[in-house]
Amino acid sequence: MNVAKKIVLVEDDDILSEIICSTLIEYGFDVICAMDGEEALIKIQDQTPDLVLLDMFLPKKRGTEVLAALKMDPKTRQIPVIMLSVLGSEEDRKRCKEIGANGYIMKSQYGIESLGKKVSDFFTAS
Repeated sequence: MNVAKKIVLVEDDDILSEIICSTLIEYGFDVICAMDGEEALIKIQDQTPDLVLLDMFLPKKRGTEVLAALKMDPKTRQIPVIMLSVLGSEEDRKRCKEIGANGYIMKSQYGIESLGKKVSDFFTAS
């Protein structure tokens, strides 16, 4: 029996969060949602997910602050993190990679269904 991969989705837009969450569940993932950076750190610590999908612009703590905190903590540093953003500047991508992100997805480039496939492909490639 395969155990569903656990994903923490950190997205502050309620509607977008629901849509992404539903899509990932359809792909067979166990999804835990967080709405801000502080909540994300708590849930990631508690749940030890297989992957974090982390929005760049969040209330309370920016995505890059959450990413840095995760990568500094021995308990969470090995958890893969894919950044989600409406922006796609090379500077943003480079900064996230330097901090330790495993990927960077521009929300505007991918439909929700494509995002689900990209996450599935991430686990297949790992």
